[in-house]
Amino acid sequence: MDCFHGTIEGDIDSRGLNLGVETSNDMTKATVKKLLSIYPSIRSFSISGQGEPTLCLGFVDIVDFLKQEGKNVGVITNGTNPEKLLSLTCQPDYTSISLYGMITRAT
Repeated sequence: MDCFHGTIEGDIDSRGLNLGVETSNDMTKATVKKLLSIYPSIRSFSISGQGEPTLCLGFVDIVDFLKQEGKNVGVITNGTNPEKLLSLTCQPDYTSISLYGMITRAT
């Protein structure tokens, strides 16, 4: 599943940095912890992706971990998986509903 690729992961991958964590199509809590150890001054995270981020297995663990670390966390979702958002122990600072959809042509 291609999801939960955030800006940070994309920037690091494009620079070719080796974080020393196992590669995965999904963001993992281990990768987030490694990022925080390398860049401890990062204060805000926007959880979005190339797919619906709430479908990723580590979504709840990652959001809860970041909030427990005192980080500002936002989630950009299409809103189709509200039970995952409601299952968070720590609520994000903001939740945005993406209205991106298919383009249809008038006939």
